[in-house]
Amino acid sequence: MEHEYDYWNQFHPHVWLITQRGLPFWEEMNYEFGEQIKIHKLSFFYGGAGRVVYNDFETDLFPGMFVYSSPGNWVQFVSSKHDPLQFYSVMFNFALVKWEGWNIPSLHRDERELPLPTISNLKPKNLATTIVQQMHAYWSNKKVGYEWKVNLGFKNLIAELISKQIQAKGEDAALDIVNTVISYINEHYHETIDRSSLSEYVSLSHSHLSLLFKKYTGWSPVQYIIKIRMDKAKELLRDTRKSISTIACEVGYTDPFYFSRVFTKHTGLAPRDYRNA
Repeated sequence: MEHEYDYWNQFHPHVWLITQRGLPFWEEMNYEFGEQIKIHKLSFFYGGAGRVVYNDFETDLFPGMFVYSSPGNWVQFVSSKHDPLQFYSVMFNFALVKWEGWNIPSLHRDERELPLPTISNLKPKNLATTIVQQMHAYWSNKKVGYEWKVNLGFKNLIAELISKQIQAKGEDAALDIVNTVISYINEHYHETIDRSSLSEYVSLSHSHLSLLFKKYTGWSPVQYIIKIRMDKAKELLRDTRKSISTIACEVGYTDPFYFSRVFTKHTGLAPRDYRNA
């Protein structure tokens, strides 16, 4: 599988349905509900008590928990009769979209499960709770633009779950190192920087830094330097009348011809064509 952050960079969800369940649902189902999953589902439990059985795994449910169910698996929810479970469920599919410079992006459906844990245990009152409630409000009201607002909210929800996943794994220190390197690149992209200077800056070996960086960004440190330089070059090409040679120098390239080759490979357009596009 791709490195997780490279995967999420390509993630493009489409929400099909959002439901809210409580006492009436459980009375209808006699307090048990099971199904073979046919579409990706993310369920958030905000009240009550019960249990979930996911294939051969079973655990208690309580407020603040998320359950991610992927196609091909069996999930069963059992609710307490005295304190019925209350939850939202978001049913969705997704595709992976990958841009190659200026070209039409490649797009394909991915039938695998998302790189998320089956059970996420958050505090009952958290940002994810607010996001799900807002998504359900948009979905219920069906006002103009509700679908893109729901899909945007879903991406924010996934981002929050990923953040909590990182914290649960105790990877905050590693992420801090990567962000430190990114800050250094943003400040010094116009200078001569390479993998060695970055490794020395955070006192890590080349290989260790590359592994961490790839894990959290989807790019190697050198690829990220190029990305930042190209983003800055695009701004200068569109917002100034500076020459190609001057822009090349300002983003860290002493050879304007080499800069042009890198820019063309990265965007699909030569610098002059990009400026005139």
